[in-house]
Amino acid sequence: MSSDCYEPLRRLADEDPKTLREFSRQYMQEKISELEKESDFAKDIKKTICLTDKSMGVGRVKIQDAKFFPEVPSYYKLIDMTVYHLLAKDADDYIRKYEWNGLSVITSVAIYNNKEWLHVSFSRKSRIPDYNDIQRVRRDFIGEDKKCFMVFPKKENYVNINKYCLHLWYSEDADIPDFEVDIPGIGKSI
Repeated sequence: MSSDCYEPLRRLADEDPKTLREFSRQYMQEKISELEKESDFAKDIKKTICLTDKSMGVGRVKIQDAKFFPEVPSYYKLIDMTVYHLLAKDADDYIRKYEWNGLSVITSVAIYNNKEWLHVSFSRKSRIPDYNDIQRVRRDFIGEDKKCFMVFPKKENYVNINKYCLHLWYSEDADIPDFEVDIPGIGKSI
């Protein structure tokens, strides 16, 4: 019988999840402090995923208050947010993480330029998601009847925490241009 080094943490998660979250938060804060002394990596993480409790609420929309939040198909597994409580005590209110068939999807809603936007980031462990993954995530988290964006930021604004992660953005409030053109003999195309 092999020993499972995570078994004590699993037991603690079952018996006392609040204590595990606090332990995890303290541990992560210590590790981030170490990183801050060594590099700017932790600063990039804070900037990208809103590490502090205070910043978690600025511009963010609670999922229950969002104008649009997807009803995710049941084959996706909702992932426990314990690790995200390291980022903010109320992470459950703002972030959802799902997994299916090696695809990891994180969803959140935020206000940008006074418009509410759904942000869907998705990745695979050892490769960038392919076109079929992009289409599946779009269908399952935004809807095939809605337009969305995949943004490629300017080089100076790019932060790469996960080299295999892509992002989709959707807003019911924003006017998304229609880039379709009518091609004679073919029909509408983009």
